[in-house]
Amino acid sequence: MIIVVLLSSSCQSKQKEKTKIEHKGLGDSSISIQPKKDLAITMNVARHFSFLDSISKKYNLSIEQIRTHTIIDSFYYDTNLNRSATFTGDTVFIIHNTFKGAIVNCYRGTGNYKLLIIFTLDGTENTDYKEIYSAGDSDGDEDNYSWDDYKLLTDSTFQTFESYTRHNSTKQGEKNKIKWQINDKGRIDSVLHKVK
Repeated sequence: MIIVVLLSSSCQSKQKEKTKIEHKGLGDSSISIQPKKDLAITMNVARHFSFLDSISKKYNLSIEQIRTHTIIDSFYYDTNLNRSATFTGDTVFIIHNTFKGAIVNCYRGTGNYKLLIIFTLDGTENTDYKEIYSAGDSDGDEDNYSWDDYKLLTDSTFQTFESYTRHNSTKQGEKNKIKWQINDKGRIDSVLHKVK
């Protein structure tokens, strides 16, 4: 019985030694580490940043990642409507030093889209999003062929515009030019009409 108690005590003291790191050269101090707690925090932070890292590295994004990390409408990823919906990362940039903007490419069926998705700076919350580009296959019907495009103006403003070509024409026209800004709450507002 005494041997069992001594062995148990010896194992516990060795586990405590594993959680201490000696800092040589900075005095004789040692730092205690709580491995499970630190690992949980590290994994939590890594999980939030990994989605934005995937976007900035232009990786393919799963529908599950889109559902988990964004508030975008299911129109873009609903597999009942879009059997072939795919997403890829494009760009990540800083807005007002308090938010991150991420541009994600979306292909579903015959349409291509780009979505500007706004996140808190730590990447933990998606505050807003806006479709900034769309184009579909021109099928030669009687209607005009139109597409939406965008231009980033500053770190917190951008412009969207609709362009079109008339049926059987190569001449392009432009209409519906709108300037947008990302406000201090991470929301996307029209410069002419601010959304609360």
